Amino acid sequence: MSQEQWVRPRGYEVVPDDEYDDITDETREVVFDQYNGECIACDQPADAVHRIVPPRYGGSGDPTNLVPVCDEHRHRRGHVFLDILMPWEWEDVSGLDWESYVERLHDQYSGDDSTAANRIVSLCEDMLERGKPQNPNPYAKSNLGDPVDIDDVVDEDEPAASESVKDIIRRVGEQYPDAAGAPEQDVLLVMRDRFEMDKERASSTIESLQNKGEVYRPTDTTLKLV
Repeated sequence: MSQEQWVRPRGYEVVPDDEYDDITDETREVVFDQYNGECIACDQPADAVHRIVPPRYGGSGDPTNLVPVCDEHRHRRGHVFLDILMPWEWEDVSGLDWESYVERLHDQYSGDDSTAANRIVSLCEDMLERGKPQNPNPYAKSNLGDPVDIDDVVDEDEPAASESVKDIIRRVGEQYPDAAGAPEQDVLLVMRDRFEMDKERASSTIESLQNKGEVYRPTDTTLKLV
């Protein structure tokens, strides 16, 4: 999936290069003052400012869309969409703490009486009350080891029968009639819930079916029965 495909569902439109909003020297100074001249990722002295939402997707050159960064993080990090509803997408990469970031957003906009600012403040307050959202992917590091609470768990000592796995691939594929095949990630998640498998074992089981000629890959990310 391209960056463009990834951001469009989030409400961003691609902006032509000649329509980018420039960052002025005055704006840089404002941002440095707001963060005491420290890099947002490591608290070292900042050397530049970085857009939160990149200019290609409508990110402005206003202080509200800028953060200070040191040279190391300026060159090492790409643009990261800091969606507070999905912290697992950026927390490990950015080095930012979700709660601290949401609190900072809340404080930043709490003095603004605009409708947009009030919505941001309200969202931050709601999120802080509910706590950090958890990654829905059961194979995420934060979720590994958590028990799967389902009624029809198969005995962990009983291997996943090839016919059962093939049935899962078939049923998942039926949910995506216009796709080239069953999305492998969906198949893996169902196998994890159904057989209490870790990702390595589930992937190995699928590979075994491929080697037997019972399953093939129409694309790099989909599976289909022969």
